[in-house]
Amino acid sequence: MRGIFPEDLISMVLSPDFLQRIKDSALYEPKRQLFLIDGTVGIECPDYNGYRLSRSFIDSLPSTVTGHVDFELKTKFGLNAVLEDLKDMLGGEAFVNCRFIIPHFKTADIELHFDSKGQAKPITTTTQQSLLYQPVSVEVLQKRERQVLLDDDTMHGLLGLKKLHKRQEAQPENLNTFRKVAVIVLGINQCLAGADRLLGLTQMKVRQLEKLGFSVMLVYPSEVLDLEKSSKDTRLQFLAQRLQHALDI
Repeated sequence: MRGIFPEDLISMVLSPDFLQRIKDSALYEPKRQLFLIDGTVGIECPDYNGYRLSRSFIDSLPSTVTGHVDFELKTKFGLNAVLEDLKDMLGGEAFVNCRFIIPHFKTADIELHFDSKGQAKPITTTTQQSLLYQPVSVEVLQKRERQVLLDDDTMHGLLGLKKLHKRQEAQPENLNTFRKVAVIVLGINQCLAGADRLLGLTQMKVRQLEKLGFSVMLVYPSEVLDLEKSSKDTRLQFLAQRLQHALDI
């Protein structure tokens, strides 16, 4: 969480031999923690050359570790309401996507894309896949370098939100001319009690989203409560203003 990464220790923990020892002898196999460490190294340590979790290990993780979007929408207070309001604001379901943008964090967020003119862009499978690092299995490469996640050049030259409320038909995306926004609807377990201050794990998540080229829009628990009591117009105005602030326009 503090951005300190002892690479030799991380490589030892993620090595096949150590993982097998945990599986054979530990009363509790810390799959969630291992997934978090591996994914964090993939984003925050571009020069890391040590072991990574294998694809087979990641694919075997249960939903209790990787999360489930439907469960998040049903149980996380305010998430579904914000998602529906953003659909109405931006032009429909094609322009918003609720998913685990960073898989090793077990909380779903809302992804938005905008073009250079400030219009919402449809989100496609291709653009989603371009945001994820692709770890190489340790069965193939015991030592590896992290792949480049995104070309920083694609994240420059961006936008205004003057046409934010205008509905439009979905058009094919040009991967070189869009800006990404991650909307995080915060729960009470992600902030200090009674304060709009992020806990360490959520601070790390925000930092990693920004490293992946996202502008991050936060909706705090107290704001979620206020939105629940507000009119539709008030909610849309709040989201538009917060979105503009996230994009620094």
